Amino acid sequence: DRNSKLMESMSEEGKAIISEYRNAMLNDGIAYDIENEQINIAVSKKWILLGLIFGVIFMCILEVLRWLDGGRLNYANELSHNYNIHVLGKIKNKKVHRFFPFVDSWIYKIKNKNKRVLTREQEFQLIYRRILICLKKKDIEKIYLIGTRMENICNNDFVVRLTQELRSKDIELIAGDNIEYNSHAYEDMLEIKNVILWETTKQSMYQEISNEIEICAEQNIDIIGAIVVES
Repeated sequence: DRNSKLMESMSEEGKAIISEYRNAMLNDGIAYDIENEQINIAVSKKWILLGLIFGVIFMCILEVLRWLDGGRLNYANELSHNYNIHVLGKIKNKKVHRFFPFVDSWIYKIKNKNKRVLTREQEFQLIYRRILICLKKKDIEKIYLIGTRMENICNNDFVVRLTQELRSKDIELIAGDNIEYNSHAYEDMLEIKNVILWETTKQSMYQEISNEIEICAEQNIDIIGAIVVES
C-alpha cells in the first residue's frame, strides 16, 4: 500500500528518524501505528496521578462526613469542652491502608497541620507523668481504668507498660471495662473509687460517654482524667 511503498523508498536516515519518532511517542504513553495511520492513547502517568489526587480528595470527604456524625467522639478536646474532663494525653493511632499507605500519610499530615507530632515514646512519657502528678497530689495508690471501648485493653502495649511504670511508684493501675454493661467492672469501680477514662475517637459514642460520667457522678467516683486514642 501507499505507506509501505513510502517506507521502502525512504533512505536509511529517513527510516531512523521515523523510528526515533515512534519511540519518543511510546515513551510519552502514545502508541503510533504508521500502517493504519491510527493513534492509540495508552495509559498515561498523568491519569494515574489524577486518580491518586481524586482518591485523596475522596478520603478527605469521608473524614468530613465522619466529623459531621455528631453521635461519636471526634476530637479529644471535646471531653474537656463538653464534660469538663481533664485530658491526660492523646495516643495517635495512625491507620495505614494496604495498597496506598502514602494516601494515609497525606491525610494524617492534613489533619495535624500546624501541630507538633509526638513520637510514641513522647506520648507515653507525657501521659505517664501527668497521671503520676495527679495521683501523687491526691495521695491515690490505686486507680481503675474504664471506658466505652475497652476491647483487648489488658493486652494493649501502652496499658501494660503504664501499669508496670506506675507499679514501680507503688501505684496500682487496674484495667477494667465498660461499667454500663459489665457488672463486675461496676463493682470494682465502686470499690476503688478513682478512675481514668479510656476513649477512642470515631468509635466512642457520646450517649455511652454521658452515661458513664453520670454513673460516676451518682456514685461519687472521682474521674482523674481521660486518655484518648485518636484513630
